[in-house]
Amino acid sequence: MPRRKPTAPKRIALLIGVRDYPGEHALRTPLEDIRVVGAALEARSFVCRRLENPTQDELVAALEAFTADNKDAEQAVLYFSGHGFEHAGHGAVLPRDFPFPPNGENLHTDAVSVWELEEAFRDCGGVGVLVLDACRITLTGSDADRWTQIGVRRGQPVGDQSGLFVAWSTSAGALAYDGNGATSRYSAAFADAVRDHTIDFETAFANIGRAVDEGGQPQHPWIRSGLRRAAAWTDLPRFHQPTIVQTPLSNINHGPLTMTRDPAGGRLLITGRNRALWSVTVPGAERTRAVLLANLALAGDILPDGLVVAEEEIGIRRFWLDGSSTTCPLEEDCYGLRAAPEGASALAYGGKWLSILDLSGPAPVVAAHHDLSFYPYGAAFQDSRTAWLVGSHGAVARIDIPTGSVVEVTERSPYVGHFYDVAVLEDGDLVITGGEGSVRRCRPEAGRPTLLTRHTKIDYGGFEPVPDTADLRLNELWITRRGSEDVLFCDVSPDGPMVAVGLAGGDVHALDLRDGAPAGKWPSRLDDMSLQGVAFAGDGTLAVLHGDGAVTLARPI
Repeated sequence: MPRRKPTAPKRIALLIGVRDYPGEHALRTPLEDIRVVGAALEARSFVCRRLENPTQDELVAALEAFTADNKDAEQAVLYFSGHGFEHAGHGAVLPRDFPFPPNGENLHTDAVSVWELEEAFRDCGGVGVLVLDACRITLTGSDADRWTQIGVRRGQPVGDQSGLFVAWSTSAGALAYDGNGATSRYSAAFADAVRDHTIDFETAFANIGRAVDEGGQPQHPWIRSGLRRAAAWTDLPRFHQPTIVQTPLSNINHGPLTMTRDPAGGRLLITGRNRALWSVTVPGAERTRAVLLANLALAGDILPDGLVVAEEEIGIRRFWLDGSSTTCPLEEDCYGLRAAPEGASALAYGGKWLSILDLSGPAPVVAAHHDLSFYPYGAAFQDSRTAWLVGSHGAVARIDIPTGSVVEVTERSPYVGHFYDVAVLEDGDLVITGGEGSVRRCRPEAGRPTLLTRHTKIDYGGFEPVPDTADLRLNELWITRRGSEDVLFCDVSPDGPMVAVGLAGGDVHALDLRDGAPAGKWPSRLDDMSLQGVAFAGDGTLAVLHGDGAVTLARPI
């Protein structure tokens, strides 16, 4: 299914770190703070500008550019890490060329007031976030009197601007500590919160505060919110509550179901249990009987000009749009069927065998047949020339459609869990789901095959490694585990870098394709029936097929 190319909302950040103050006033972590914070924000689609050790003039110029740039931003972040002061509700941050020691005069003339930082959001088109990872210690004696007389350079106390969220790394009058690591405790906690897709701002900053509170130092973050609507760091699609479409396939004693979608993503095909194939259209959520078979439907897929179905005792039957059909016999029943997007070929597979079907003529033809050394469980086409097959004991194979060849690209072992489904991304990477809750992203690369597992010192237990002629391996980019149940299904969203995975017990999880971070969860709808499939429609709707024949449709917000 081709991914849609929605216009990404504008997200920008200005990250200011001042470390190299003169002499004993130098700090240790601010530059690393903004690097860590920037990496987290960039992982959520922010365009970040880092400003290291600016002078007062450079800082003011950067604020003016940020003010002009955030007018059409969905989210805008200004993060400062360095020295700061505050007195009587007025605060200031110190540039690199600030003339220490601070007093009522030079804080007025040579610092930048927090009010000026807030003013940088005055025309922000969306949500503004001002984060001050700096001390808030106060002046004393004559300096405090002088500060009170002249005030900070322009300005009022912060926090009264609509649409602006202000966060301090410490409480009024207190220090903010560098910490013992490469970054401040606050910046590390902030970066962790940004990476969490499942929480809103209020929860994110509560988690940050709790993490800093537990650091063993007298530092307690505070926030003040002028937000008028809910906001979150996530850049992935969010969904409405699912609606239910019930198909007439509720008799679970008649076997499993399968669900596939057409290349355009607007129609779902439900097969299994009886001789009728049911179609569900999205977004209308209408169900209709697609075709009535003479025998039991084992699996099916949608072609641009009809359907292709694995039918018990028949083999492969191709249906045309006018209702006519042609058949191709198979020696064994086929329990898996996957058609290429353009409909010219398909994969049919069952117990330790695979057939490559040519669908370009009036009747399906077996173009190549292979006896496999593993049980195939899931398949996906990369394009019209290449497909991928996964199966038992960690087997992954690449199929070259024109030549009919199969190259196994991983060594296998009884100590590796089964792989159940695979999806191919636009850049050619694979998402593979398997046993014990495993979901992984892998990149095909030239070189000797390797074992996809976190375990070491594997005993192959009599399993033969791949042949010496194999020259393709999978580089594992990340792996995450969604509990202990097998992950049976996966599909990639057309709206963003997200994959939905379905567990045997019925739960469905959304994950960030970039790093495997959790992005949402739909709990099992039924306690005693397994999940049967997950698929994204072309408009981004997530369809989940349940054991009672119901399809839940979660539409993107």
